[in-house]
Amino acid sequence: MRRKGERATQEEARRIVEESEYGFLATAGNGGMPYGVPVSHVLHGQAVYFHCAVEGRKLDNIRENPSVCLTCVSRAEPLPERYDVCYACAVVEGRAALVEDEAEVVEALRLIGRRYTKYDDESLDAYIRGNLHRTRVCRIDIETITGKIHGGAPSGGSGSTACHQP
Repeated sequence: MRRKGERATQEEARRIVEESEYGFLATAGNGGMPYGVPVSHVLHGQAVYFHCAVEGRKLDNIRENPSVCLTCVSRAEPLPERYDVCYACAVVEGRAALVEDEAEVVEALRLIGRRYTKYDDESLDAYIRGNLHRTRVCRIDIETITGKIHGGAPSGGSGSTACHQP
């Protein structure tokens, strides 16, 4: 990273991943052709889970080349008067795998569901069980996670940035 003072700590980078509404997953397949797509994700330990349809280019690419990159932005505030943007971003690099174990699939979907919905566990479990046949779960085993906070320092507790004037 060129600007070392903007480097996020590991804790801050993880918090950015947790707080971002979605991540942008980059894969490569078809002889190295890049492909990027937004995903709904959840960070759990040293892994990131996301769900998707049972077939598609993203899955084909992961099968061909499991090396992936997930970019998350938890804050982006344009500062037009400064010709700048205040932001917090994190990049997760790792190897993706299609989760085959049903217990792990269900647990990952519960984690994702709890993050993105307000359903109680009973309703969430019923929804998951009713849609298992048309849902795949992928796990990214994290190899590196880095972050950058530009234009502000983390505020207490929430992990968001507070943009400040120079």
